[in-house]
Amino acid sequence: MVSRLLSDDGSPALYAEEVRAQAAAIDQLVPSFQALILQLRDTDRILLDDTVDEVVATIDGVRVTIAEMTPPEEAADVPVVFELATDAWVRGLEGFRTALLKAADDPAPLGVESEVIDAFVELRVGDVLYGQMVDRLAAADIPPPVGPIPSITFFPRTFPIAGTAATVVAFAAADGSPLELRAVLGIEQVTTDPAWIVDVTDALVIENTTSIIVKVVVSNTGNTDSAAATVGVELASNDGVVQGRVLDLPVLTPQSTTTLATDPLEVTPGALYQLLVGLPVANIDQTDPALGRSFEFRINEQVSTTTSESETATDG
Repeated sequence: MVSRLLSDDGSPALYAEEVRAQAAAIDQLVPSFQALILQLRDTDRILLDDTVDEVVATIDGVRVTIAEMTPPEEAADVPVVFELATDAWVRGLEGFRTALLKAADDPAPLGVESEVIDAFVELRVGDVLYGQMVDRLAAADIPPPVGPIPSITFFPRTFPIAGTAATVVAFAAADGSPLELRAVLGIEQVTTDPAWIVDVTDALVIENTTSIIVKVVVSNTGNTDSAAATVGVELASNDGVVQGRVLDLPVLTPQSTTTLATDPLEVTPGALYQLLVGLPVANIDQTDPALGRSFEFRINEQVSTTTSESETATDG
């Protein structure tokens, strides 16, 4: 803030230092954007959105800061060129995201490869304009900043534009791409009330009771809202009594969870039980624990509090 105020008063040295600081804020986010291209297998929809949003927000903040500063006469054109560079970067970033998601969502994404190429060209234009801004500031007859101004390159010249565009589009459009819109429901946790505990033999045990409530935590780890669904709960005793419940699962937003609970289920002290909890699956042989879980437990018998006559008798 102090440097901003001083640069507004016309201090050339502080102006150059503030430009360097603002450029550094953008530069430190460049690797996270490039990782979207270089590490395609790790690029999912949420990461793409979060990364582009963060970089664009940082660039927008830098543009506001630079626009509020008064450049020295020797560098009067620096903010203009900086503005042009940041405009091109933002168009490239937004265009890249839009095209990649179009490739993932549209069964026949016509022209999407050309859109990615256009986005890469915009990024490279921004890189060139930024380099010109650095050259103009260095050529101005003003004291240089304390440290060197970073060299920002969103789309390096070593990246072939057409080839890279073809690769990322093929990745986005592939079956099972992490960029594809999809909800991923899974069972996070199953508990009971009263809560079961693990005894000394590593078996699940519930305190003496005549009823239990089963609670199921379900999550959506996908990148879009889930459809309404159901969770099946089946409680079977060792004497063949089976109790089934179907719990309604509401729509879950991405990265959210909800807890479902049964009504009280009757149990018998001393009995053994098997609990099955599952989400609907197309393949009945599916064994993913996120889709179905099985537990075995017993209900403790009531502890007798009576004592024998021999223990309570007194000498006459």
